[in-house]
Amino acid sequence: MLTDTNRVGSISGGGRYDGLIGMFSGKNIPSVGGSIGIERIFNILEENEQDVRAVETNILVSSMGKNLTSKRLETCSMLWRAGVKAETLYTDNPRTDKTFSAAFDNGIPLILIIGEDEI
Repeated sequence: MLTDTNRVGSISGGGRYDGLIGMFSGKNIPSVGGSIGIERIFNILEENEQDVRAVETNILVSSMGKNLTSKRLETCSMLWRAGVKAETLYTDNPRTDKTFSAAFDNGIPLILIIGEDEI
C-alpha cells in the first residue's frame, strides 16, 4: 500500500552525522541518527480510508451518579471476559462531558453509561 503511489518518497531515513555535534560543541564526536515519517504513514492510511484510531478500545464504560466505580469496573471485567476491548475513566464520578470527550478524542465508537436506577 505504501509503495502503490510514487508521491510519498521515503518514510524513513538516517545516516552518519559526525560533524553535526562538533558544529555546536567544538568537539569532533562520531554520531548516527534516524527518523521515521509517521505522519506520512497516517496520511496514506487516512487517504485509503483505513481505520486509524488512537486506541483499540471499542466501548468506553461510564456512569451517571455517585459511587459507581466498582460497577463500572465489574462491567469492564465482564466485557473483557467476553473478548470486548473496553475501558473506563479512572475517576470516582466521571463527568459526562469528560466521558464524551475521551471517547471522541480517542475514536472509541461506543459509550456504555450505567445509571443509579438501572443497577
